[in-house]
Amino acid sequence: MKRNSKVLIFHPTIAPYRISFFNKLYKSFHTRICLYYKNLEDNKFDYEKIEEQFVFKPTYFDRKRKIAGRDFYIGHMKKIAEYQPDVVIVGEYGEALWASVIYRFFHRRKYKILSICDDSRKIAEDCGGLRKLSRDLLLKQIDGLILCNEDVQSWYSSNKNYNSTYVFPIIQDESEFDSSYEEKCALARKIISDNELVGKRVFLFVGRLAPEKNIEYLIDSFIAQHEKHPENILYIIGGESLKAPQFRSEMQGKIECNNAQSYIVFAGRYEGTELMAWYLAGQALVLPSYYEPFGAVVNEALLSGEYVMVSDRAGASCLVNDGNGEIIDISKPLIDFENACSRIKPVGTDWNPSMSRMPYSFSDKMNGLLEWLDSIIDGKNTKS
Repeated sequence: MKRNSKVLIFHPTIAPYRISFFNKLYKSFHTRICLYYKNLEDNKFDYEKIEEQFVFKPTYFDRKRKIAGRDFYIGHMKKIAEYQPDVVIVGEYGEALWASVIYRFFHRRKYKILSICDDSRKIAEDCGGLRKLSRDLLLKQIDGLILCNEDVQSWYSSNKNYNSTYVFPIIQDESEFDSSYEEKCALARKIISDNELVGKRVFLFVGRLAPEKNIEYLIDSFIAQHEKHPENILYIIGGESLKAPQFRSEMQGKIECNNAQSYIVFAGRYEGTELMAWYLAGQALVLPSYYEPFGAVVNEALLSGEYVMVSDRAGASCLVNDGNGEIIDISKPLIDFENACSRIKPVGTDWNPSMSRMPYSFSDKMNGLLEWLDSIIDGKNTKS
């Protein structure tokens, strides 16, 4: 049942792992969603397939100005004036938030302003320059923050004395994730057969092939453990980064120089059903990034039943517990795979998909978010 409040959302674009989140917000309020552009700038998806999954029809900004190499989108105040929202939800601390605050002040409106911030604690701590100035000024003006992990929530509370927050990790609705499950399982069995993975312990990296993902560190670590665990194999899944187009060839050269091409393989880029099949065929996801606001791939791997090894710099480390994985201290010279190897059996001839390892459900988090939003709208949750 829709609530009576009118919600206006400004957001850059919607990635596959955020579809359920925005669909649910649209269904829960009288919602208008305004996007800056289609697709992620450095990780292109089949956006037509993404739009097919929307339960809403977004509007897109048609005017922008490039200043100092960055695009600034024009028209936020006009959209606020046209829709007359009760709540405006924006991303981060940019022009949408400034426009919402300024319009509310000069037009004496009473709508609530919320920001979605996907920073990890490390990114929040290291924030500097104009972004830090903007954040610190705007925190005094907004009514709430939607954050993606408890660690950064604690940081905002202790360092900024800001407590009007709700933690909603970047996770998918498991009921939608499980659609076409039999097809995905059939593809996973084909992957295992085609790649002769029976008897192998299968590790995956999934993401953009970019330096900040710390793939070189992963490759070095995997080479170092090979003599002790020759049954381990690593598949690197992802497309080239537009910002580092030479990175893949450099890493391929490193692999070949170490004669590791038989057990470290660039598998290509996948999305949709094919990517989900790779998650099911894999047994452990390794995300060793030194810069990672969250890491949506961790949720996808956990839903597929994988063990996860997540960098201590990644926001998605909040999804890790003693039962489903481990947090990697990337300040160490190499990743230690011993714990993972002791807990993961190689692929057997009687392969069956594993059960989800997620510590909680999408619906639990969404119900909590809706209750929190109701309290903000009703004025029962005031910022500190």
